[in-house]
Amino acid sequence: MPSERTQILALFADGHIDMAQAERLLCLIGSRDRFLTLALAAMLLAAAVHQLPLLQIAESLHTGLHAAMQSVAVSQAFQQLQLFLNRFLGELP
Repeated sequence: MPSERTQILALFADGHIDMAQAERLLCLIGSRDRFLTLALAAMLLAAAVHQLPLLQIAESLHTGLHAAMQSVAVSQAFQQLQLFLNRFLGELP
């Protein structure tokens, strides 16, 4: 079965939709894919952080990791990395 992107490009090639509609649809698909990827990553990270106490790792390590993740999320470097990954994921077929 052809991918959604291939179907959109085929509709554009056949003249059923114009370029603006094709771009809008491709952007929507890219946004959905990025959202699903980030949501999956967040769920995996949350599950990993949640499992730390079950593995009997010291509570201070768990608290430190949580604090580090919160401080990293607001850093300029993290925001630049997130922007790069969002653009990269948007370019994938």
